[in-house]
Amino acid sequence: MNHRRAVLLEVLALAAALCLPALATAQDTSTETTPPRAASDFRPLSELPDKPVPQPAGGWHQRKEDPQQPQPTARVPGRRSGAEYSHRFWDKQNAWLFAGVGAVRVLDFTSTQNFRRRGRDEVLLTNEIVDNEPLFAVIEAGAWATSVGISYVFHRTNHHKLERWTSYLHIGIGGFGAVRNYCLKTNPNPAHPEP
Repeated sequence: MNHRRAVLLEVLALAAALCLPALATAQDTSTETTPPRAASDFRPLSELPDKPVPQPAGGWHQRKEDPQQPQPTARVPGRRSGAEYSHRFWDKQNAWLFAGVGAVRVLDFTSTQNFRRRGRDEVLLTNEIVDNEPLFAVIEAGAWATSVGISYVFHRTNHHKLERWTSYLHIGIGGFGAVRNYCLKTNPNPAHPEP
């Protein structure tokens, strides 16, 4: 059992190591950069006028371009920035993602019941909880509802990439766990035989 926990912790650590860099930059949706300011734009405080000085018409983009200065990137037509991006929570993509999360939860339920019938022990929950099918089904439904709830919190706080990534990660990790459950070998000497 300790070996299984160690393997589970390694898998979770690997998933976190792979996903955290993507999540850290998930909200960087800026497509425009601020223009670099020339040294002539800055003056000592003693030389500043009492009133604002009118700037030449046209702004920074009509100055001579220096090839060594980084140029601002143009906005891609048809693509919205993070502040402008908005969608309904139950749009088509989220509906499919939540259906995928539900399918993974059902797959986890069936794979866990399968390996319990083959004499394997549950690692994350107690065997008594897993063997009580109605209770385990409620826990699986609660896991789905929690995933949808976390996505909704990200949606309401305008973290739309994290909203989608919550479901992507849930589907990936849950699918991996369910496949792993089906791949476990039957225990020839179960500690607790089936009632």
